[in-house]
Amino acid sequence: MKRDAKQTVLPADEATSQPRRKKRRIGLKILLALLVLAAAAYVVYFVPFGSYDASPAPTTAQNADGTFAYDLPLDATSPWAKFRANAAQNGRSPVVPTENALKPWVYQTGKGIFSSPVIDGDGNCYIGSADTYFYCFNPDGTVKWKFQTGEIIDSSALLDNKGRVIVASGDAVTYCFDREIGELLWQFTADTAEQLMAKYGIKTWNVNWFEGNVGMLPNGDLLVPNDNCLVYVLNGDTGEMKTVYEGNDLIWSLPAVNTQTGNIFFATCHQLLQNAYSYNIDGTKRWQKGDFLGTVAATTMLTSNAEKGLVLVGGFDGYLRAMAQDSGKQLWAFGTNDHIYASPAQLSDGTVIQASTDGTLYAIDPHTGKSIWQFDTLEPIRSSPAVDGDDNIYFGNGEGKLYCVNSD
Repeated sequence: MKRDAKQTVLPADEATSQPRRKKRRIGLKILLALLVLAAAAYVVYFVPFGSYDASPAPTTAQNADGTFAYDLPLDATSPWAKFRANAAQNGRSPVVPTENALKPWVYQTGKGIFSSPVIDGDGNCYIGSADTYFYCFNPDGTVKWKFQTGEIIDSSALLDNKGRVIVASGDAVTYCFDREIGELLWQFTADTAEQLMAKYGIKTWNVNWFEGNVGMLPNGDLLVPNDNCLVYVLNGDTGEMKTVYEGNDLIWSLPAVNTQTGNIFFATCHQLLQNAYSYNIDGTKRWQKGDFLGTVAATTMLTSNAEKGLVLVGGFDGYLRAMAQDSGKQLWAFGTNDHIYASPAQLSDGTVIQASTDGTLYAIDPHTGKSIWQFDTLEPIRSSPAVDGDDNIYFGNGEGKLYCVNSD
């Protein structure tokens, strides 16, 4: 006799829960896969691989005849020919302070001075003022010559090896002068907002001031950052534009140049992330990174010319960040108690010097990003420190004082 096949009948609630459990298992697997992918993406994007060279780049050498062996075609007789002294922009000169017969002097321009001077081999000083004039002062403080531009001058000038001084102005013009007599040799005008859109498809603020400083490439071309989101590369002999490096906001940060790898590094005033850049000298973008939660007004500094060296710059979020030159990934971040306006410097032993608007000058280990010592003043410091051949550190602060601090 055949038996009827048994059929198992599940309760209604258990029958409906099985598909739900299956869906949950699938959902958990998908979530796990997404987490793994996110972790992998984080590692690839943020985590640097290998070791990086935080050793200090050698400072500019001083030759037996007293001239300087720059790694750029700058004025070889000048002890300070460009903003931050050299291509790495570590603010360090081989000049050792000595007794001399020069007397202190003062000259009052028509308005405030926001730029830094450059000095030629004869001791003449070149600097612009908010009174719209660019000045050349004799070593005794008298005016050798001056030239009126159309706006305030925030930019530091540059002395090349052909007897010229180049400066940019808030009137959107870069000027080149014969520095002996002040004769205007050429001028270049930045693109307007309308020209920017037509040429590059960039929509920007309706301003094209030059507020960054003047730099140089190894072949003598000039680097001039502008508020219209572009760093211009100009022919040093004619002022003709050769190419541009695009940013995403106002650019006050002068590019540092790795003369060995042929790469440049700068930052922008973009207020949230993605505001640090590296380009090949030929104009090809290498990377765009940055963990800054605020504007970056400071100039970049390179610890060395190694391909896996560090690039350092501070931002308005109060952090000095060290990034990998090859990838832009953050290696360490050092926090201060207010925003950073000043550019970093480096002592001969590699110690990084950073001033903050919290009124403190910090000495930082370049390998770890940890504090070594700090020197407190009473007012904000927006002055970028300069370092001499004995590792003495010079800076000014909001008290109206000039400080010289020992390397300890």
